[in-house]
Amino acid sequence: MNSTLFDNAARRWGRTVLTAAATLSLGAAVLAAPTAGAAAAPAPNTPVARSASGKTTVGAAAARTAKTSLAGAKGSGRIADAKGVSFTRKFPKNVKMLGGDLKAKDVIGADGRTQITDTASYPNRVAGKLTFTAPNGGTYGCTAFLYDDNTVATAGHCVYFHDNAANVHGWSSNFVFWPGRNGTSTPYGSCGWTNVYSVSGWTSSQNPEYDYGAIKLNCTVGNTVGWFGLQWQTASYDGTQVNITGYPGDKPSNTMWQMSGPIASSATRQLFYSIDTYHGQSGSAVRIPGCGAYCAIAVHTYGLYGGSSYNRGTRITEAAFNNYNTWKA
Repeated sequence: MNSTLFDNAARRWGRTVLTAAATLSLGAAVLAAPTAGAAAAPAPNTPVARSASGKTTVGAAAARTAKTSLAGAKGSGRIADAKGVSFTRKFPKNVKMLGGDLKAKDVIGADGRTQITDTASYPNRVAGKLTFTAPNGGTYGCTAFLYDDNTVATAGHCVYFHDNAANVHGWSSNFVFWPGRNGTSTPYGSCGWTNVYSVSGWTSSQNPEYDYGAIKLNCTVGNTVGWFGLQWQTASYDGTQVNITGYPGDKPSNTMWQMSGPIASSATRQLFYSIDTYHGQSGSAVRIPGCGAYCAIAVHTYGLYGGSSYNRGTRITEAAFNNYNTWKA
C-alpha cells in the first residue's frame, strides 16, 4: 500500500498531514469534442463563484490559487482535519430562521434519528445551521460543515437556487453560518460570508450529480471548533458505516439530529443510503472515521429523488476534492 504526505504548511497549529491509500481505479470518462462552430460548454466540474459584492466568475477566474498542492496516490486522496480548541470569545446574537431546503426530505420507515443536545462538543460543533436569502426573496435553511478554518461545504442547491416552476434561478445571498447551534443557543455565534462557490454542472445544468458547493466565511471559527477532513476514492463505499448530522425541518427549530447507517450503493458521483433525513439537512457531511478524526466522503443532498428507494448525497470525487481544496485556499 503506497502512501504520500500532504504538507499544508500555510495552515496553523499542526493539523497539516494527510495520508492517502491507493485504491482500485474504476475507469475514466471521455468528454466528446463539440461540433464545428459550436461553443464548447464548460465541463460540469468547472468552478463558478460569486462574491458578496455581486461579482460572478467562471472557470479559472473562479478558482482561487491554492496555497498547497494536492498529493495523493492514484484513486484516493485526503485532507486532514482538526479537532479545534476551546471556545474563548463571544459572537453576535442569533437571528430568526425561516423555511428550509426542500430536497433532502425522506424518513424511510420508522424515524431512526436521535437529537444531539451537546452541540458544543467535537465533532458535533463542526456542523452548523446555514441560512440564506434566495433569489425569490425567501429565507431558507440548510446545513453546512467546516472543512477548514474559514470555509464550509454544503449542497449546491443551498448556494445556487433553481425554482423551475417560477422560472427563478440564481445565486443566493446573505449567508449566515451558526456552528453548533442548538435551538436559541448559539455557543459560537455566527459568521457571514465573502464568497460562494459551486460548479457549472449545477448552476447551468441542474444536474444532481454535481450538486455541491462551498462558502468562504468572514471569520476563522474553525480555529475554535475544528473541522472535518475530506476524502475521495474511486473504489466502492458499499457497506461503509457513515453518519449524517444536520438540522431537519421536521424537528424543533434549529435543533441538531443525527443517524448512522451503511452505504447501500455507490455510483460514480453519488452515494445512496437508508439514513433518515428531512429538508434542512441538505449540506450535511456524510462522514466516516479517518483523516485524523473524521472524513467527509459526500455531501447530503436528496431524499427519495427520481424514484430511488434511498436518500443520497453528492460524492466527493477527485474533481470535487480538487475544487474544495482550491476554494479553501
